[in-house]
Amino acid sequence: MLALFAPRPYAEATNLDDQTAHLTNTCLQTHSSTFVESSAVSLFWSLDLPKPKLDRIFDQICQILGETFAAVSSESTSFQTWANCMEQFGFDFLVDEECNAMLLEANAYPDFKQTGEELKFVVEGFMEASVAMAAKEFLLKDCVTEDIEKSADNACRDLVEVFTHKNKRQW
Repeated sequence: MLALFAPRPYAEATNLDDQTAHLTNTCLQTHSSTFVESSAVSLFWSLDLPKPKLDRIFDQICQILGETFAAVSSESTSFQTWANCMEQFGFDFLVDEECNAMLLEANAYPDFKQTGEELKFVVEGFMEASVAMAAKEFLLKDCVTEDIEKSADNACRDLVEVFTHKNKRQW
């Protein structure tokens, strides 16, 4: 999970033409001569916050995601997933000073370039885990060896399941 930051701290909206205190999209920030990638994107679990606060934010995000998927999964006219497929969505959250997480938007086609060069290993690991999970679940179901199971479990160790159609599991 990544944390994206605006290049300037938010202040009361006095100048709405200055978007630098509002935009966390690194693709928009890179055009600035003052852009510093390491200041724009960080690993969530590496943020300079006490672990209980990180845990609180993470738990809220998992709860919100579980509730979101539960709500839209029964809505076949607007949310159409593919049977026997694994889909990847991107979700943006805003976290206030009291560590309250709020859902901003859901992206059906997340922009994985937002991680930047320094953290592209996060996307690579996510893709590896996604392939491992899909292979284990759909392709290798009848021929999973202990080695394959261990390899897939290792690749997926950082994935958190917040909802699945199979059992309607919620966080």
